[in-house]
Amino acid sequence: MDRGPTAKLRIVWGAGNNERYLGEEFFDGECDEKQRSQLQATFQLVADNGQCRIDTLYKYPLPYCGNLGEFKVHKKRLFFYRDGNDLVITHGATKKTGKTDPNDITRVERIEKEIKAREEQLKQSALRVHPQDRGKKR
Repeated sequence: MDRGPTAKLRIVWGAGNNERYLGEEFFDGECDEKQRSQLQATFQLVADNGQCRIDTLYKYPLPYCGNLGEFKVHKKRLFFYRDGNDLVITHGATKKTGKTDPNDITRVERIEKEIKAREEQLKQSALRVHPQDRGKKR
């Protein structure tokens, strides 16, 4: 899997344990038409080029935050984490100050753990052999 800065990326919505896509809900409900259009253009730019050098639109990685980043338009932010070639958008927020709220970082990390734990559970359950299937040839 190519993890370089110019790799083709996929932008996806991520759902935590509550099975709600908070990033998508924020995008649809809190961003106006112009902001959604600007964010979609940034999604496409990043997906095609693996990066965007315009700090007013996209920031990855966030300082001291490893694989976390944000898409930006005015005071609206969509936070994400990178998993391979996927940028998983976890939630959105309207910034009140110039600095990233530490609660947003904590929230991205929590949702990332929830998603990865759910993926691992699904993987493990797919590997289990049900007692009625033991010994059967396929």
